[in-house]
Amino acid sequence: VRKFHEAGGEAVIAEAIYSGIQKKTENDHIPFDAYIGSIARRDWKERRILLPSVVVAQAIKESCWGTSELARNAKALFGIKLNGWKGKTYIKSATEQKPDGSIYQVENTIWRAYDSWEQSVIDHNDYIATRSTDGGKTLRYAEIIGCTDYKKVCAGLQSCGYATAINYGESLIRDYIEKYHLSMFDEYPL
Repeated sequence: VRKFHEAGGEAVIAEAIYSGIQKKTENDHIPFDAYIGSIARRDWKERRILLPSVVVAQAIKESCWGTSELARNAKALFGIKLNGWKGKTYIKSATEQKPDGSIYQVENTIWRAYDSWEQSVIDHNDYIATRSTDGGKTLRYAEIIGCTDYKKVCAGLQSCGYATAINYGESLIRDYIEKYHLSMFDEYPL
């Protein structure tokens, strides 16, 4: 028992349990990344909007592997605010970041809500494909739609202002796509 403690056995077991809990889907049958990846791959095959590895990375980052308040209570994996949405909504505060790196809260923010995580993924891709801030004259994310290079897509999300986090694009690449080898969801054949 002493060698077990000295070798850090408790930490290894605790990490394994935590990882198992964090990476389950809403129905607990397959890992979160595989579940979201299958939806993202199917949508990519049909509509070619957003590269699956990026969709999965965003879902993991924004929903904390499907465990965030929005993911649990609103089935929303991506923090997409109202922005013209006519469907279900959920109200909670938003955490935003200023260009200087300081963090602030916006109370009573209205978020999009769904009946399932699959609906959340499809609407996320619809949002990327149709979001315009000038009445439809130009698409905000046009440069990344259909792009097959995850680094360019992540940089494009950052430069197009998808999130207020100042290192959002870099984090998607380093902390998610490369760390968890999410580019496997971009591989062919489907």
